[in-house]
Amino acid sequence: MTAALPAQSPKREARRRLALEQELLDTEKQLTAVLLRGDLSAIERIYADDYISVDPDGILGEKASGLKGLESGEIKFISIVTDEVAVHVYRATAVVTGRAAVHVRIGGAERSEQLRFMHVFLKRHRRWLLAAQQLTRIARPL
Repeated sequence: MTAALPAQSPKREARRRLALEQELLDTEKQLTAVLLRGDLSAIERIYADDYISVDPDGILGEKASGLKGLESGEIKFISIVTDEVAVHVYRATAVVTGRAAVHVRIGGAERSEQLRFMHVFLKRHRRWLLAAQQLTRIARPL
């Protein structure tokens, strides 16, 4: 027979969840800042080694290809403004969703897009790492 785990008080559990949500919001802000600076070493620390992404065109990518585009200067973020950010924590996994207005230069051509994003973070070695990302263009009204 196993002993039941002691129940956490509702207030204590609420504080714990709020602290985790704030950690993830801080990680999101840090991610935006390092993308805008083009800080490859910081980006490399935030992205999990097995990071995968699906871009707005449906193209599957991984950590190496994303870093290559930033390192070569092929991709340069000019501005990223997020809103409607929501955090959902599931133990050592978290899903962050939101909307982003992104202004980016790709191959010398600038473009601005409104995107919905979903980031999946895993807590490894006491840090939140970005494991997966899905970006979807927000359709323009007819």
